[in-house]
Amino acid sequence: MWAEKTLADETLRHRMQTGNESFDQLVAVILTSGMLVGAVIACFLDNTIPGTDLERGMVSYKQATKGCSDKALVKKIYYEPCMEFFAKKYPVLRKLPFVNN
Repeated sequence: MWAEKTLADETLRHRMQTGNESFDQLVAVILTSGMLVGAVIACFLDNTIPGTDLERGMVSYKQATKGCSDKALVKKIYYEPCMEFFAKKYPVLRKLPFVNN
C-alpha cells in the first residue's frame, strides 16, 4: 500500500513530459491507479520470490477442489467466463495455475 501511494503522489507531483500529451496523461492515469500498481507489484513479487506450493497455498487449494464431490459446485465457484473463453481458444493457457482445468 505504501508503494502505491508513494508512486501516485510522485506521479502527480512530477508530471511526465514526453512531448505527447495523450501519452503523458495515459501514463499518469495508470501510475496513479492504486489497484493497478498493487496488482503489478503483487504479480512481480509472486513470480520472483521463491516459495513452495505449500507456502503459496496451492496444496490446500488442490485438496479443497479434489475433496469436493460436487464437481458442478466447484465449477460454479471457480468459473470465470473470460478465462474460459480464452482457455478454450488457446488450450496452452490451461497450464497456468490460475486457470481452471
